[in-house]
Amino acid sequence: MKTTRKYILIALAALVILVGVAVALVLTAPHEAEEESAAPSEVQLEKLLDYGIEDVKSIDVSEGESGDSYTLVPTKQSADSEANDTFTVAGWEDLDVRKSDVLSMAQRFYSCSAIREIGEVQDLSEYGLAGEGEYRVDLHLNDGDKTLIIGSPAAESSGRYVLFNGSVYIVAQSSKLSESKYTFIETDALIDIPDPQTEEDDQYGTSGISILDHFYLSGTNFPEEIHLEYDEVNILVYLMTEPIYGGASTTYIDSAVEALQHISAQNVVAVHATAEDYAAFGLDESAAVVDYSINGEGHVIRAGSKCDDGYYVEIDGSGVIYTLDASAVELWYDADVFTLRDGFVALPPIMNLRRFTITADGSTEVYEMSREVDEDRTTENSTVYNYFTTLNGKEISYGESFQPFYRDLIAVYVLHEDVREPDGEELLRMKFEFYEDTDLEPIEIVYYASDSEERRCVALFNGQPSGVVRRSEVDRILEGKPIVASGELYEPDD
Repeated sequence: MKTTRKYILIALAALVILVGVAVALVLTAPHEAEEESAAPSEVQLEKLLDYGIEDVKSIDVSEGESGDSYTLVPTKQSADSEANDTFTVAGWEDLDVRKSDVLSMAQRFYSCSAIREIGEVQDLSEYGLAGEGEYRVDLHLNDGDKTLIIGSPAAESSGRYVLFNGSVYIVAQSSKLSESKYTFIETDALIDIPDPQTEEDDQYGTSGISILDHFYLSGTNFPEEIHLEYDEVNILVYLMTEPIYGGASTTYIDSAVEALQHISAQNVVAVHATAEDYAAFGLDESAAVVDYSINGEGHVIRAGSKCDDGYYVEIDGSGVIYTLDASAVELWYDADVFTLRDGFVALPPIMNLRRFTITADGSTEVYEMSREVDEDRTTENSTVYNYFTTLNGKEISYGESFQPFYRDLIAVYVLHEDVREPDGEELLRMKFEFYEDTDLEPIEIVYYASDSEERRCVALFNGQPSGVVRRSEVDRILEGKPIVASGELYEPDD
């Protein structure tokens, strides 16, 4: 029993000793860890270079592998600046440079601190610092020149290895250093045309509808130039005036406004482009050139070769070659006459029609339109009319005879973009004249038989070829003409 008690006392004593050792380790561990983390190589060092923008004349940056180089120079952010307060790229003073990005890079050079000092090393190539390194930066300062050799990204910390005055350091650098110098060129909102605003729009926070004043396509993709124009006077809101005369597709116009009113580029591939640059990117003989104006603001975009996800373009002869997303170019790059027109020879609005003359088979009918204000349906904001039609003083039913006939005679669809002069006899001539208060000019449509295609006719719109149409659609009008002239009810073609 005494022996057992003795062993128990020995065990308790040993336990007390072990607990004491453990407590001592716990109490001393933080102090030792703190001392280890404060090793000399981890301490924030004094700045390697400590200058301000006023101390800098220029900074030369060159890439070791490619030899590409550029120079950063102090400049003023705006004309109101009293002294240099930012940087730009030398020779690019005429370009829209992202000066804040250039300033950020420059500051990393003339005012930099080491994250860690490596010291002198035997093999600089291990740090990407052999020769000129990955980048060489020559700072031309008021008190002399300084050179930084910049190597590869640091393996054990953020930043890059930098050789300065014979020692290697890890120094934080701008991410722009590893990007193309062309990333300093602005690519956002290169074209940014505002919607029209009236005083009422300003008051209610709304905007008007943007108008495509003109839209011209040329280039090697277009054997003949295509011209679309906004027409405030004539019955068609948009007209195609070259290479044919006719209505333009409002659907296409809406898409063109959406694509061209606001444009941002993806990248820049050349500035102050040379003849060699234009040839390299397919802009020496541009495939497509769009000359357009929206809300009175005009621009010209030239498109050359295709790239991975878009096209190489130049905007307004700037000498800067961008890559533009395909969605902003494809709409007009491969456009054709048939796509851009509205599909019909013409669609003159019946509500503005004052007189309609139709001539065929040796006879001519002249329909006179009149209108009266419908007092019951007219409001302060909208005037509603009742319409009447007469032929040689004889009233013709407007709603049951003339109106359905009119719907058929303007629904003549152009089959394709084969536009040619007529080669057969005249079959039908129609003239549309409008109320004076509409300021609409008269138009004339003439259909000719086609000697080369029995089932086709050639249309002329205001004296200019407008396309090939079905003979059956012209025959439908010819058959309806005597029916309406006789005062009979007209059954429209389903």
